[in-house]
Amino acid sequence: MDYCNGILAGLPQSTLAALQRVQNAAARLVLGLRPYDHTHCGALRQLHWLPVYYRVQYKLSILMYSIAKREALVYLGELVRQTCEMTSRSNLHSSVNNTYVKYCTKTKFGQRAFSIAGPLAWNALPTALRTISCKDTFKRHLKTHYFNLAFFRLVCFNHFRCFIAALYFIVCMLACLRYWTFCNWRATSVLLLSLELSRR
Repeated sequence: MDYCNGILAGLPQSTLAALQRVQNAAARLVLGLRPYDHTHCGALRQLHWLPVYYRVQYKLSILMYSIAKREALVYLGELVRQTCEMTSRSNLHSSVNNTYVKYCTKTKFGQRAFSIAGPLAWNALPTALRTISCKDTFKRHLKTHYFNLAFFRLVCFNHFRCFIAALYFIVCMLACLRYWTFCNWRATSVLLLSLELSRR
């Protein structure tokens, strides 16, 4: 799953869903869970496994770190360019933050190129993380960063889904109450009309 997964950068979530299902099945197998048990918030967090999307971002960030430290292959370093190397941006704040130029592309397919996906992943990292000198320390902090980011979003999504469910329940109850009130009012009106007619 991690071998050459940098080529998966820029793919939509619907395409990555197949690999995510493989990872979920592996987590169930390792932990001895049932086939339909939910794995995102429980099993993957327990195993300290990053979801597929963040594994791709992790690989891109590692490659960009190797380029920044002049440890990568030469052809990889030629694909990207630091912001401080551009004369038009030498006086900008981004030129001293160890960032790389984000090239523009007109197509979604073009965004999958390493020259674009790599700088996007690298520039999105916190400045303190990009300035770490030890590679092992960088890997450890990078995984923690993506781990917290991935599962924080999942928890927020679950809370939002619960909020929507509760809101839907309240709306349904209000609709039922309104219908019940209308029916009672109508029945009361019919009863009063019947009494009035019987008196006549």
